[in-house]
Amino acid sequence: MTPFSTTVVLADLAGVLPEWSALELFSARSDREVEAIAYEIALLGQAGIDYSTSDRQYTLRALPARTFSGLQLLALMYVGFKQTHPELTDIGIDLSGPYETALTLFPRKP
Repeated sequence: MTPFSTTVVLADLAGVLPEWSALELFSARSDREVEAIAYEIALLGQAGIDYSTSDRQYTLRALPARTFSGLQLLALMYVGFKQTHPELTDIGIDLSGPYETALTLFPRKP
């Protein structure tokens, strides 16, 4: 039996939370709104997005009351494109595993 490691569980959870949050944010938005947010992040990403820090240093015109970390932006972009343009999910970092896990945790609409 493999010993239980809270470090591994927390690391996995930390990787899933941005995708889960993106699913939650997008659940109340139209595909057009989701697409606009994803494209805004893609344009921002042309100058580079620092996802190595949890500092919330980014803002979006589409969501002006909030600030985001780089990883949160990448999760929003990945989930947004996954929902609206699945062919555009190669964003330079593989978020497919955390995304699939987040899908299993996110409550489905009836």
